[in-house]
Amino acid sequence: MRVTIEKPTRKSYAEMPCIHGVDAIDRNVLKDVVAYCEDQYKNGEENRLSWHSIMEAASNILQHDLCPETPVQVLGPFYVAGLVFPKRGDDVTIAKGAIVHSTHPKIPSEGIEQKRRQTVLLHDLKCGFVDTWHGIRVQDVEVLWAGTGGYWKWTSLNNVESITEI
Repeated sequence: MRVTIEKPTRKSYAEMPCIHGVDAIDRNVLKDVVAYCEDQYKNGEENRLSWHSIMEAASNILQHDLCPETPVQVLGPFYVAGLVFPKRGDDVTIAKGAIVHSTHPKIPSEGIEQKRRQTVLLHDLKCGFVDTWHGIRVQDVEVLWAGTGGYWKWTSLNNVESITEI
């Protein structure tokens, strides 16, 4: 096993589990996360419920084959150690080819592909999670900004190329 998990605390970003010992998240890392959490849970570590919920989230991603083809920095509620999260008011550059969602009525619910790089002013971050109420789906951490006409736009934090603090 090559990973360790920093348990979420009130001081960590959005109470999401941080994975130490890896550069990116893929299937093998998630298998290690499940094994690590099982050990912590069986050993009666403090707050067994949080270890169980972390293990369950990673298991659901694996069981339903929701892991992306290429390794990523953020997957659902998990993120790699050392990842810098942008803050409200920062300029973030969205990559060309990113899938962008919007509240605009002409943009379909599955989003549209970004045709060019775009720098936007970050309004907020939406927490990542694994949804088990409406089937199983993975929701990455998302960046949110005000788009043209006052309609909100958002995309995965994995689509952010750079962050410029203001």
